[in-house]
Amino acid sequence: MSGGSDQTRYFVSGLVKRDGGIAPGTGYDKQAARVNFDQQLGSRWTLNFQTQAIHSLSHRGISNNDNSGTSPYLVFPLTPSFVDLRPTGSRISDYPVNPFERSNPLQTYAFLRNDEDVWRILATATLGWQPVATDQQTLRFTLTGGLDNFTQRNDIFSPPELQFEPNDGQPGTVVLGKTQNTNVNLLGNAVYTLTPASRAYRATTSLGVQYFDKSLNFTNLVGRNLPPGQINIDQATSIAVNQDLQPIRDLAIFGQEEVLGLDERLLLTVGARAERTSRNGNVKRLFLYPKAAASYRFTAFGGGAGDELKVRAAWGQTGNQPNFGNKFTPSATGTIGGLFGSSAGFTAGAANIRPERQTELEGGADATLANGRLNVNLTGYTRTVSDLILVQTPAPSSGRAASVFNGGRLRGRGIEVAAGYVVTQTPTVSWLVHATFTKTTSKVLALPVPAFQVGGFGTSLGSFQVEVGKSATQIVGTDSLGNVVRVGDATPDFQLSLANDLTYRRFGLSFLWDWKHGGDVINLTELLFDLFRNSEDWATGGRQRRALFFKGETQPYVQDASYLKLREATLSYHLPPSAVHQMFGDRVRNATVSLSGRNLIRITKFRGIDPEVSNFGNQAIARNIDVAPFPPSRSLFFSIDLDF
Repeated sequence: MSGGSDQTRYFVSGLVKRDGGIAPGTGYDKQAARVNFDQQLGSRWTLNFQTQAIHSLSHRGISNNDNSGTSPYLVFPLTPSFVDLRPTGSRISDYPVNPFERSNPLQTYAFLRNDEDVWRILATATLGWQPVATDQQTLRFTLTGGLDNFTQRNDIFSPPELQFEPNDGQPGTVVLGKTQNTNVNLLGNAVYTLTPASRAYRATTSLGVQYFDKSLNFTNLVGRNLPPGQINIDQATSIAVNQDLQPIRDLAIFGQEEVLGLDERLLLTVGARAERTSRNGNVKRLFLYPKAAASYRFTAFGGGAGDELKVRAAWGQTGNQPNFGNKFTPSATGTIGGLFGSSAGFTAGAANIRPERQTELEGGADATLANGRLNVNLTGYTRTVSDLILVQTPAPSSGRAASVFNGGRLRGRGIEVAAGYVVTQTPTVSWLVHATFTKTTSKVLALPVPAFQVGGFGTSLGSFQVEVGKSATQIVGTDSLGNVVRVGDATPDFQLSLANDLTYRRFGLSFLWDWKHGGDVINLTELLFDLFRNSEDWATGGRQRRALFFKGETQPYVQDASYLKLREATLSYHLPPSAVHQMFGDRVRNATVSLSGRNLIRITKFRGIDPEVSNFGNQAIARNIDVAPFPPSRSLFFSIDLDF
């Protein structure tokens, strides 16, 4: 809902959403409200306020790798399909014992609770003052403050009667996790624009300062060995407490000069940003990141009205900040001879840790052709990251399990092509097509240490190896002779997406196809099914894969994850004004009904359940690993949209 006057404008929206889970006891609920407010304060002052409140409740169940026979998906490889695990009643004791593994997945789904309750409040206020506003000069000051408050509570309860619970000698587990995170962002800047009377150019100067404060407080309590019927942590006989505090403060100053000339065809930009953060070893040192860019428009290009070509180039640097705690060597507490004490932790920090420096050179062209019906964007870039923040395993005699340091260089190159075309546009029919193509490669240019592996579960199962002269996302494994060899790469050869938007009178149809060619995934889920002779194709393929693995070969389980997906599709109908007025009167201006779907079609040779799987979440390198993930879902939505 929106409205207002020439001095005051407002916008209000709300959301209530419920997604049923595809596994018993799982699901997702979300509620959100948003309010935007703009106020003109006289002729020189403006005030903008935006706030959003979001609440979600997730019933996640459990999935992924645990090595304890708890995760249902890891029980299936060991359990033959002829075993009947269905209950005889509704009580927890009515579920039969699984004789082939440590848990009954149907019992686990029915009685294990894993809830995540999240509240997030976002608020932004912007005050603007324009003391100078003439035909030749403008000066504007802006002060912006932002708040992002995040509160998360996790409740996990595993009753002591579950089949797997007594295995550790402490039946019954309850977990309470609480996370409180507050981000405060303050930004002040001044923008001065000069346009001489000749209108030969326009120069814009920007200066500003930014302050960022983050406070994270994570607390986790785990209670084990619970009496039947109890869910309180204090009733457990074994209690573990963990807390993580992360205060972070960043400060940055920046400036930029922009000149637009030659009848608004030439644009030149130079600027720089200087940053310091409490995460660095030297908290007072400012790291400078300059940038420069230029572009030129050829307006008489293509012969059609509005056709033009713009060529552009840009160079710049930015910093990837260290993680909190990289500069510290944490202490560990314990008792010696009955006395409390502390000792150095197992990870050695770097007292002189500094940000990674990313340098990027980009060039490209943007063309508008066919009287504005065709738009083409072409971009090529090369990106080099130096002073990489690395973690190595030192000599055992050091007493450390890991140490953090800066060193090495990494290069990434890529091209991006985007094109949009209006196939037809009449009063009754329109058809718009948009396509994007991307291709990226990476190469490790230098390392101060020998090649090392990150992610994965060991070389024999497939791991990611960082090695000079090789792709940063290469996957290595072993061959039948025990040699470490390259068996794949997580980076795809290219990705292509095609979006279509069609309208015919009051009907609309839009859909998005995604094609990824190349990119390998370590499929350990299939390995588990093969190991226990329970894979779907055991007779025709599983037996051979298992035999090769026992000979030391990793290759059978590093698989091509290319796919073609119909990611989204929507069919809509805009009701005639007469029908809207008949149903809602003057209270509603427009009404639309639509049917949409996500992940409707997937074509892939990958033998896992999702070629886009990432076992360890959002990772820069070690992403493409499949170990009993939560299955993806296909969603259908029926929507009614009303404009008031």
